Amino acid sequence: MRPMPTDDPLTPANGADPAASPVTSAPSSGGDQLGMVVGGSLTKGIDVRLEGGVPIEEVSVGRFVTIQAERRRFFGVVTDISLGQTDPAMVLTPPDVDDDFIRAVVSGANAFGLVHVVPYLTQTGAAGLDEGPLPAKTVPPHFAPARYSAPQEIEAIFGENDNDHLWVGSPLDMEEAPICLDADRLTERSTGVFGKTGTGKSFLTRVLLAEIVMKGHAVSLVFDMHSEYGWASPSESGGQVKGLKQLFPGRVGVFTLDDASTRRKGASADYVVRIGYDDIEAADVASAAGVLGLNETQVQAIERLEKRHGRKWLRALLDADGVDELTDLAGGAEHEGTLAAVHRRVQRLGALDFLTADRPEDSVRRIMEYLEAGKHVVLEFGR
Repeated sequence: MRPMPTDDPLTPANGADPAASPVTSAPSSGGDQLGMVVGGSLTKGIDVRLEGGVPIEEVSVGRFVTIQAERRRFFGVVTDISLGQTDPAMVLTPPDVDDDFIRAVVSGANAFGLVHVVPYLTQTGAAGLDEGPLPAKTVPPHFAPARYSAPQEIEAIFGENDNDHLWVGSPLDMEEAPICLDADRLTERSTGVFGKTGTGKSFLTRVLLAEIVMKGHAVSLVFDMHSEYGWASPSESGGQVKGLKQLFPGRVGVFTLDDASTRRKGASADYVVRIGYDDIEAADVASAAGVLGLNETQVQAIERLEKRHGRKWLRALLDADGVDELTDLAGGAEHEGTLAAVHRRVQRLGALDFLTADRPEDSVRRIMEYLEAGKHVVLEFGR
């Protein structure tokens, strides 16, 4: 599937209204014919032999395929393409394909293309669309015809591009058909966007978030590790992709841990997040033990310091200077080497600008106020 080909995640390439479905209303009997089923299984997928007139180089992995059986219609995706032949000797002694007549005779009859299709859904009924799509638990019979799925079938499976669905792009080579996700189903549970580096994960995530903001099915708290979603960021084409704050200024708030980084982009944050030393518990440091290089003995020493000094433990530890002060801090109950190691490693927290000795305003409370008011929050990490 390819995402919408535009720098603005809410504006289709043709300039059409993003709320309007790109599917045409004209009826269709189906897509281009591919071939027929010649083998396969439910676990490994279905093998479709291409018809002689179908150029194999125009078949691509990722295309949606419909297989029409007698009682049901199967929907699947092309996962592999291969070459086949009826006579294994053809591999060792290829025919003289310089002769157009021999090429025409051999092609499609003795040498042919095979497409591997994984069936995911089925629909039953006389027209094949009388019942909603269900997971495929069986396979089509031999010689069932296979073809590219029609736009209307894509819409029947994924839904129309309306207020109840989020449009995330179009299938390969089918720009006229939308791929939509059920907004309520998507936002009621965890969702992941996975892919190799450079495949557009961040862009697709921006599209999903923009659709969620636009159609109002949920509010989002975005932990923006690389500052990609709040404000504009560079696109692969060299331009700028608008951020959520620019697209929906009244519905999105940008919180930042690094105000200087936000200002360098020519932007301003709605709120600068600060966390006081007194708000950090020993359990918070224990959760970051691997990053800070703390072992179990050192974590236990921190927990005992918290019991001794309460909310002031981190401030006291960072302010301690020298072995004597560290020993007094622990009341003589900790080994000097352990205390020195804890002091060195925890000093990294003191170098973080968003941690402060002063007790700032409650940042969590401010975030919750935004969310409860129906505003989405993008928390930028900056550096």
